[in-house]
Amino acid sequence: MPRLCGLAAIGLALLMIGASITNVVVLGVSPAFTLLLFVLAAFTVWLRRPHLHPLRPGS
Repeated sequence: MPRLCGLAAIGLALLMIGASITNVVVLGVSPAFTLLLFVLAAFTVWLRRPHLHPLRPGS
């Protein structure tokens, strides 16, 4: 399902933001790894942005 790759990356990026906040606030550890995963997911979203257009309402 290649056309869903961008949406999955958006979801993963949002999840990594929450995981980073949890690492700092609840666990008190460094969020470096989760932020790295966020950057990778955001990069994937950026690469897949042309494929997100057909999924928009009204397209």
